[in-house]
Amino acid sequence: MQVELSATDEALLHAFTCLLPVFPPPTPFSARDYLRGLIDGDGSVAFTRTGLPFVSFVSQSQALAEFFCQQVLAVSGALRNPKRNTRDGIYPLMVASDPAATMAVDRPRAVPADILD
Repeated sequence: MQVELSATDEALLHAFTCLLPVFPPPTPFSARDYLRGLIDGDGSVAFTRTGLPFVSFVSQSQALAEFFCQQVLAVSGALRNPKRNTRDGIYPLMVASDPAATMAVDRPRAVPADILD
């Protein structure tokens, strides 16, 4: 069954869901895997125009922004302080150069089965 929403209902639903706070899980979890999921969903891992690696993450959630910064510090030693931008109130976070390279390689690598034989 599919429900059709009016434009007003859609706007209200969007506004309501944007106001819901988002936090890392309250139960034990893999910080590495959770961070990977955050970056996959709302971030990127790439190279700047000058060839430096960077890892970025954008969130409206203060808790997720703080979690990202804590993980950056834990993995690469780089200190980041989450600050909302004035344009739209989000946290645009980024690490570049050596800290970004450290973060990009701090994940388990899949090993093809034929290498194990």
